[in-house]
Amino acid sequence: MIGHRVIIALSIVAPLSATADPDPTPSSPPGDASAPAVPAPAESTTPAPTPALPVASTASDEPEEESAVTDADLVVLGLDSTQPDDRLNIHGFADLSWRALLIPAKDLAANYFPKENSFVVGNVNLYVTKNLSARWRSMLEVRFLYAPAGVENADGTLTHTTAPNPADLERPIQWGGVSIERVYLEYDVNEWLTIQAGSFLTPYGIWNVDHGSPVIIPATRPFVIGESLFPQQQTGLHIYGKRPFGDYQLGYHATVTNGRGPFQAFRDLDQNKALGARVEIDAPWLDRVQIGISGYRGRFTDRPADVIIADDSGTLINTTPAGTSYDEESWGVDVLVHRGGLHLQAEVIANNRHYRTGARELVRGGFASDGLYVGAYALAGYRFERWWQVMPFAVVELDRPRSGADLGDHPTILQVTAGLNFRPHPSVVLKLDYAQGEIYSAPPLGHSMLRAILTQAAWAF
Repeated sequence: MIGHRVIIALSIVAPLSATADPDPTPSSPPGDASAPAVPAPAESTTPAPTPALPVASTASDEPEEESAVTDADLVVLGLDSTQPDDRLNIHGFADLSWRALLIPAKDLAANYFPKENSFVVGNVNLYVTKNLSARWRSMLEVRFLYAPAGVENADGTLTHTTAPNPADLERPIQWGGVSIERVYLEYDVNEWLTIQAGSFLTPYGIWNVDHGSPVIIPATRPFVIGESLFPQQQTGLHIYGKRPFGDYQLGYHATVTNGRGPFQAFRDLDQNKALGARVEIDAPWLDRVQIGISGYRGRFTDRPADVIIADDSGTLINTTPAGTSYDEESWGVDVLVHRGGLHLQAEVIANNRHYRTGARELVRGGFASDGLYVGAYALAGYRFERWWQVMPFAVVELDRPRSGADLGDHPTILQVTAGLNFRPHPSVVLKLDYAQGEIYSAPPLGHSMLRAILTQAAWAF
């Protein structure tokens, strides 16, 4: 019960944890040979292009003299205009938050979350991009983590990540991990078709690809996004593009990947490739209206290492245990509307899961359940030109998780967030949120409420 009774608190504080999902981050548009840019610290989901270096004017009224520098000299200097751009571009974003989680002392959830008001470094993400040629591009995004520091062990102790520092008289130093968010190579076939290969963020919804904290309007992403009803990342092939049709623009995505799994970046344990697709249309209504539909189908498998034995005749037999495995389908619909300073967006996401025979996962309170999970949110805000371009906003979220031993039958999660989003500088965003979440479930689990005050400074660089 406790795991999901307090699950709404995870929604409230997730991006504040050093192990939380990054939430990151635009991708370069189809046909654009420029490197992907740092997420713009605005509510728009369209990233700002990487600023071009200023170019000195060579215009002159005087006749140009023949240059004494040869083509070979230019090549040596790395200035040969016939060669691809040799600049390695580094961008990124980071955020610092302060949180106060207000849980009633009588609620059992109070025993599962830090009671202290804390400052938290949440995301430190770096992008390394390079235009290999006019058609070829490469991108790497990594996130630096404090994890596994602070992780609770089975015996109730907390993980400490310290080691002697040989560069400082063996004094203790804290270490952390690195998460490879995405790494890919892509090729522009033409102006409306791009092929991408590698590890990429799943193209669905509004705030999965554009996941950088300067882009997210509240201090946290909506709860249903954090629940990853679609895989957050996938490894395989991704083709995408956009084509104009009069004043409209149609975008499309199609993916073939390893699917969801514990080692999905480098191993497909079930050899069952996942398929995904997305279609979106940009319409000239109001200032901008974008409508998108996304889908995904795949199989999750987690099992022990391969076990191969030989029988009495010497024949090799695969006796690897089945482990955990389920088939899943995900669907999503999203709408984004801009009209002057008005910003509206909403998403509905669903995931249907069915465990395979003999491969059901054992979780706290019993076996994991099959069934449908549906979540939705709606956000409304208005960006003013004054007072650091403040945007007052409100978010309403509604989730219907699967029935199970931890949440009971027919659970419902309702969360309301109100806050202010300031933009004192194009690369700096300040946020102040108040969030209240409630869980409703059939007796005997009943009703639980959680509140939080969140502030965040997020910046792109």
